[in-house]
Amino acid sequence: MRRPPAPPDRTPDSDRAAQSPRAGLYPETERLALLGRIARPHALSGELRVIPDSYDADVWEAALDLPLYLKSPTSNELRPVRLESFHQHGSLLLARFDGIADRTQADALHGMQIWVERDALPELEEDAYYHYDLIGLAVVDEASGEELGVVESISENAAQDQLVVLRPDGRNFYIPFIAAFVGAVDFKTARINVHLPPGLIEVNEKGGPQEIEE
Repeated sequence: MRRPPAPPDRTPDSDRAAQSPRAGLYPETERLALLGRIARPHALSGELRVIPDSYDADVWEAALDLPLYLKSPTSNELRPVRLESFHQHGSLLLARFDGIADRTQADALHGMQIWVERDALPELEEDAYYHYDLIGLAVVDEASGEELGVVESISENAAQDQLVVLRPDGRNFYIPFIAAFVGAVDFKTARINVHLPPGLIEVNEKGGPQEIEE
């Protein structure tokens, strides 16, 4: 996803994984990155619906030639798997994996996470992040220092990416990921500094994601 220009003291990628707030929640987070989660099977031929953590076509193209691993959310066991093909299907991807040839086999993978070797992924441009790097970061009002919540997920649409922020009271609001609202992303302190106009949180809570012209 695209982001505002990085601050001068941007943390190197090698340090970012070790300092991630998600460290310890997933297996070997220093070397593996989450690509997506398997949803229900599609049709009867073993094709699977995948909820992607990244919609970047370059990432999924690279994954065709990379070792991937499946993992249950309730286990740390990793199962090697090979991605044979994929294509976009609305907000999801439809994917085929080697050895999964019918609906029964596909059903057995429902809920599994798809992981990839982090170092094998394509390098991003200076002003871009992988989604998994932002999940779990604290969202902090730059002026007051108040913590507004944590990044729960990323919402993508044609206009712009938006941070889905989980508030302490359990409600969500959306922040367009543009320089007008988002400042420094600091992996050393696991926080994103934001400067929001009055009423933005309330508007997004009531109406869902908003498209903002840059």
